[in-house]
Amino acid sequence: MGTITASAQEYLDAHLQFKTMHYWRGLIVSNAPVFVTSVGYFSKNFSAFVWSGVSLTSDYKEVDPVISYKLFFRTKYLSTLSYKKSVK
Repeated sequence: MGTITASAQEYLDAHLQFKTMHYWRGLIVSNAPVFVTSVGYFSKNFSAFVWSGVSLTSDYKEVDPVISYKLFFRTKYLSTLSYKKSVK
């Protein structure tokens, strides 16, 4: 959807996608059409973003806030909370 660049190494980013169905690691999560969004701040060694998805039939809803940082050449991920609802 769009990117706002503050400098060469840090930026804000927002995306909106429409998918006919949603897969996660090769498994079908929702057969219904899904809107997927992400909004976040990214820099060289740190990022904080929220990823979310919801199906048009409301059988699938998910919100994942994620914080990641790079420390001594290894990336660590912290997911503060996650909300998932999948009704079949």
